[in-house]
Amino acid sequence: MITPLNIFIIIIFIVIIVAIVLTVTLTKDTTPTSEPTSTPIPTPDPSSDEGTGAIVAITGSKIYHSADNGGSWSAITADSNSAGFATLTDIAYDGTSRRVAVANNTTFSLTRTMYYSDDNTTWKPVIITAGSNVYNISLVAYGNDKWLAFGTEGTDFFITNKLYTSDDGENWSIISAPAKLFSLAYGNSIWMATASPGRGSTPVYTSSNDGASWSNVGSITSGTINALAYGVDKWVAVESNGETHTSTSTDNGANWTTGSTLGDDLNTVAYANSKWIAGGSDGDNGKIHTSVNGTSWTTVSTNFGSQIIDIIYNNDKWIAIGTTSTVVGEGTVVTGNVYYSSDNGASWTTDSSSFDALVAVS
Repeated sequence: MITPLNIFIIIIFIVIIVAIVLTVTLTKDTTPTSEPTSTPIPTPDPSSDEGTGAIVAITGSKIYHSADNGGSWSAITADSNSAGFATLTDIAYDGTSRRVAVANNTTFSLTRTMYYSDDNTTWKPVIITAGSNVYNISLVAYGNDKWLAFGTEGTDFFITNKLYTSDDGENWSIISAPAKLFSLAYGNSIWMATASPGRGSTPVYTSSNDGASWSNVGSITSGTINALAYGVDKWVAVESNGETHTSTSTDNGANWTTGSTLGDDLNTVAYANSKWIAGGSDGDNGKIHTSVNGTSWTTVSTNFGSQIIDIIYNNDKWIAIGTTSTVVGEGTVVTGNVYYSSDNGASWTTDSSSFDALVAVS
């Protein structure tokens, strides 16, 4: 006879069995097997192509953009307001996404236009209102999370030298410049600039507070210094003055040592991938020179048109731009050239695309 007590015991027994089964199931070993897990490949951000090796080169009124490290190029002829560019003179890159291009004012208005871009195709103008006509912005550089640009304000009768500073490339402040500058660069925790040559030497200025104040720390016995670069433990400066030399400094510009003669003019110098590369011309021929120490140089035996203007290192490749001057009738036609080196400057190939006369690359 089944009594209420028996029914109660049976129910308790069933509950215990169910509890045991659930416990075994929930405590079953969930340790992953040795099969490797995979991380999903991130979807590329369409607003930025830096990961593929973007290059931007400029002419006086046009911006060329390559999203694939020189594989193909597109030309941009107007800013985001559909207005043509002013006369572009220089361009710089922050190493992440933003580029800033500066220009020459040919309208004698009370504003000076710069341009910035985060995707290399849409360029937004920045209007800088100054106290007088802005005659020319010729240099721009990036370092220590700061943009610096150099220009002159005024007309031919009264010109003042100005520096433009910005944290973001969009909003700029205007401060006094130490002199009329011909080169500007950041390295070894300082900004360095060179000024107009005078009486056989070129003044060197440095700033340790992002351009707020400058000190004339030394001079270089040379002609006009066209470019500066810092690498490893030294600064290298290149000049244009007929018999052209490089100069090196290991004490942040206080003292300089003159190097080898490398031709008539040098326009650019850069350091990357344990190599110094400088470019310019020798007579009517463009030249590229390489060095492992910034002092002894080897000239590359390649035809580089009439001259080399600018050089950068990008995505495991050196890129140089230059120009070729061709006499046509009674005039001269100047076209642009782009060259690439994938073996650290030992050999170079020429891009087959057509370019206007190029003035800078980043």
